[in-house]
Amino acid sequence: MYKDSIHVLTRAVVIDQDNILLCKTLDLPINFYFLPGGHVEHSESAASALIRELSEETGVRNVQIKRFLGILEHSFAPRFSSICHNHESII
Repeated sequence: MYKDSIHVLTRAVVIDQDNILLCKTLDLPINFYFLPGGHVEHSESAASALIRELSEETGVRNVQIKRFLGILEHSFAPRFSSICHNHESII
């Protein structure tokens, strides 16, 4: 199901007292760090998805987006494929 699909994600750069908030994988063979956020659902805006994801992940209910930073698109090489998908667009 996931092999040929494109996943649209939204991520946040959260800075607090010169520290950047990162998430860490715990359920994969190799742990890595990534910015908080997640998948944009069908008919959901990237901003709405980001607010929803940050609220779900942190429990903070008054999330505010200050500014848009950019878009990153990545296609994983076959031998370095992620477990669930091969192509991401991060907004």
